[in-house]
Amino acid sequence: MRTLFAFIAMVLAGFSLNLGAEPASGRHIFDQWCVHCHAAGPANAGTVSLSRSRGADYSILTDRIDLTAAYIKVVVRTGIKQMPSFRLLEISDEELESLANYLTQHR
Repeated sequence: MRTLFAFIAMVLAGFSLNLGAEPASGRHIFDQWCVHCHAAGPANAGTVSLSRSRGADYSILTDRIDLTAAYIKVVVRTGIKQMPSFRLLEISDEELESLANYLTQHR
């Protein structure tokens, strides 16, 4: 029981340390959560799926010019097809804003 309380205290301390932290950059969020499926190449499920459904010109997220910030936020929060949804515990609203800005303004 003492171990459980110690673990909970460490977790809560970790959360409190992050409350005032700056959100990670959009590129960092993309590299942490998205690149594994959405990087260029035939080994990435998201890229392959988009290539099949939308065509090769729409398969790499970082190359797309048609995505809006609002659409990115909805897809990240709700998921689509095989893509899971991402909760606030995984990607905060501030980080999601940074990600959406990265995917829509980095071009």
